[in-house]
Amino acid sequence: MNQLEENIIQSFRLVKNDITELQRAMEQLHINQNKILEFVNDTRDKENELYQRVKGIKPEQKQPVIFVASRAGKSVHEPNCPFAKNIKQDTKVVFDTKAKAIASGYKLCECVKG
Repeated sequence: MNQLEENIIQSFRLVKNDITELQRAMEQLHINQNKILEFVNDTRDKENELYQRVKGIKPEQKQPVIFVASRAGKSVHEPNCPFAKNIKQDTKVVFDTKAKAIASGYKLCECVKG
């Protein structure tokens, strides 16, 4: 065999090796792609499940907030405050906002949050 034929044979071997490596790389890419698709589908399923759970949650019904004070007192209280429980019914004043209580000249008891 002459040098030209040997060079051609060697070139074909190199091309064959390159093609084999490319096929392996494509197979690995295909495996990775399948893993990514599986992850995306799992994530989508979890997202849908979470959406259904959140959708089923009913918002809490807020109790109307009231504040109470005594006509003769200087402080306004939340209804569950021990001081508020001592206010007699006939001297009790009820406010639906802190602002109204303050505007009426009452100071906030420590039981009234911020």
